Amino acid sequence: MAKVSIRVHSDVEEYGGLLKDSLQLTAQATEGFCSYIHGDPDIMDEQYNKIVLAHAQFLGILAQIRYAYQFSANEEQDAELT
Repeated sequence: MAKVSIRVHSDVEEYGGLLKDSLQLTAQATEGFCSYIHGDPDIMDEQYNKIVLAHAQFLGILAQIRYAYQFSANEEQDAELT
């Protein structure tokens, strides 16, 4: 079984944990994909789709985190950004 081991500082565990879980899904899907390269093409396609979805989920979480922290410096800077 594929396993991702990343330590996330407790200050950012809320978002870091989401990213870590998403990477775990990517690792498992990648392992499944590689397991079926010389096997059933339908299962390989299914695993490929899981990889693509896991990457999309990871990028979505990353974009949310960036946006959430983009507007947090102070009220004056937030007003300039909007």
